[in-house]
Amino acid sequence: MIDALVVEDESELQDAIVTTLQMEGLRAIGLSSVEAAERWLAANQTRTILLDLTLPGVGGLDWLRSHQPAEHTGVIIITGHPSARARIEARTLGADDYLQKPLNLEEVTLTVRNLIHRLPGASQWTLDLLNWILVAPTGQPVRLTASELGFLHALAREPGTAVDRREIIRYLGANESSYDMRRMEVLVRRLRTKIEEETGEPSPIQTARGVGYSFTAAIRITERPAT
Repeated sequence: MIDALVVEDESELQDAIVTTLQMEGLRAIGLSSVEAAERWLAANQTRTILLDLTLPGVGGLDWLRSHQPAEHTGVIIITGHPSARARIEARTLGADDYLQKPLNLEEVTLTVRNLIHRLPGASQWTLDLLNWILVAPTGQPVRLTASELGFLHALAREPGTAVDRREIIRYLGANESSYDMRRMEVLVRRLRTKIEEETGEPSPIQTARGVGYSFTAAIRITERPAT
């Protein structure tokens, strides 16, 4: 199971999308035609398909007409085609989202993450402040350090919203004027890896460039009991 199958015949764009998704902690591969995608899907699974409409051989819309996406698989159309009719037909045929070229790669990543967490079977995470644990929708626990707990607490208060780095620093109990932002980058990289390795789920921590970070999935906070 991977997170994103990118079906795009423009090799440079395909590489850019796949590389960006992988840098953001998502498992992604790229293929150049729906025929190649069909062969790959015969033996593998993906949570999302990013599908270009204008492909060599069978086009994206033709493929959607003859292949109903699996219930657990989301479809994101990526195309330079401006036609509203094409967008409507793609959604009618089961596409979940539609991105217009030229693409904003940060938007692509956010769209993939959000779709993954909207798919059937996806439910909320839990941040247990008492026991310093993040619990995945599958029930898998991730034990946290004090810094990881503070970081996630800052994000979990406003899931889906970009939280400013200065706000996160306060939750880390650090001094904003002397805090080295590289420490936060290392913290996030290690935390993403820990979440994915221990839960088998894609990390819901998203970089909001120029602002900070966001937690892109539903999450509830189990509060520390009153004393």
